[in-house]
Amino acid sequence: AVPGSGPYDISGTQFPQTFEFETYSNPAYLAYNLIGWNSVYGTLYGDLSEVFQEPYASNMLDLFDGTNDAATINNACPSTLEEFLQPGLVEEIQNNPMHPFQIAALDNDVYQWIPEAPVVMYYCTQDEQVFYENALVADAWMTENGSTMHSSTNLGEYDHGQCAGLAIFNGTLWIQDLVEECLTAVTDAEMASLVAYPNPATDVVNLRGIHAQTPWTVRSMSGQVLRRGQGSSVDLQGLSEGLWMIQAEGHKPTVLSLVR
Repeated sequence: AVPGSGPYDISGTQFPQTFEFETYSNPAYLAYNLIGWNSVYGTLYGDLSEVFQEPYASNMLDLFDGTNDAATINNACPSTLEEFLQPGLVEEIQNNPMHPFQIAALDNDVYQWIPEAPVVMYYCTQDEQVFYENALVADAWMTENGSTMHSSTNLGEYDHGQCAGLAIFNGTLWIQDLVEECLTAVTDAEMASLVAYPNPATDVVNLRGIHAQTPWTVRSMSGQVLRRGQGSSVDLQGLSEGLWMIQAEGHKPTVLSLVR
């Protein structure tokens, strides 16, 4: 398994560090957690006005009706936590280990387990949404409790959005290294690996050893066909940043990272 940045340690890392700053770049996370946890435990608040200031308290449930994405919800939230949350709420939670939020946070910490298969946790040190110490806490606990099948890897000084693409790309390569390929048909043995370069790419990639009339296909990682063509050059202009799969006739598919 290759988890990217994750709030594994909500009670000890994610929650305390979130409120060390005046702003948080994804306030939708906070509202989602509070509303979601309260729907399960029923103890965090009786009314959202106990948590959020107006006009946000009155509008928040409507924003979480299933039709709005995170960007829409974030745009409806104020720029500072001071404007968003009720005064004194954070201090009240932090000073009371038995506060319902503290209990819910502990119940949702997810790092105290021992992997039975290889696991690598990727993180970036400038991640402003999911703090990298989550991975370090998880790594330390697993090591101290006898795990030998996990590791954590620093991908560099990147923010949350930048880190996501790097984690997916590196994770895909890591998993590919673990794969033991087997033949599913006689023709598999005759298929050569496809080499695409440069990789990561920006707008155009070249396919090594591909003839001018050889057809190729670009797909999303879920298999959706996005582009077809032929020859040794693939135009990727118009595709968004991320991971894409390229397959040329007679060759095994390869994964390409597109950066902007």
